[in-house]
Amino acid sequence: MTLVAGIDIGSGTSKCVLVDEAGAVRGRGLGRTKADFERVAGEVLDLACRDGGVAAADVAYVATTG
Repeated sequence: MTLVAGIDIGSGTSKCVLVDEAGAVRGRGLGRTKADFERVAGEVLDLACRDGGVAAADVAYVATTG
């Protein structure tokens, strides 16, 4: 399975959504934004992967905003 991750680093909350080839949402992650944006992005990606029961290795592409 190939997934795309969308990550938004907001001023207070950071979010991640995982979408599969059919456009179905496979996982979601939500966390509080901190000064280390790279770390926060990794944390919400990990949460989304756990939520979807998938491995980070299944994510083929990551798009970010914020």
